[in-house]
Amino acid sequence: MRKNVRTRRLRLRTCAITSASTIQAYIKLNYDPNKAMTDIMAKVQQVKYRIPKEANDPIITKTTGDTTDLMYIGFSSKVLAPNQLTDYLVRVVQPRLQAVEGVQTAEILGQKLFELRDWLDPRTRSQLVAMYLAR
Repeated sequence: MRKNVRTRRLRLRTCAITSASTIQAYIKLNYDPNKAMTDIMAKVQQVKYRIPKEANDPIITKTTGDTTDLMYIGFSSKVLAPNQLTDYLVRVVQPRLQAVEGVQTAEILGQKLFELRDWLDPRTRSQLVAMYLAR
């Protein structure tokens, strides 16, 4: 579902699918983007109680029309496995880069995540499902 909303200072474009919703705010020329960001964050906090408890917290980012990143940094290791390197980058490097003044976001591209598979017999699985649904 798509919806467009216009105000004097910005235009909102929304898009919702089964597992995610996206709202894009297009700010009018010469309007302070920091004030707009503050206004948007305040509005999100006002309606946050309406979001289901199972949903992830809203993520708010500020970008310009240019989608080219300013810098790419490569990481490799002879000691760590790819998933261990990703874990280190997520826990240590990414928070430090995002703490640098002027850095909007530090994304990790090509990450290798841990995977866990657990094989349960049908009785155990049905008991777990029953416990989950009883909450």
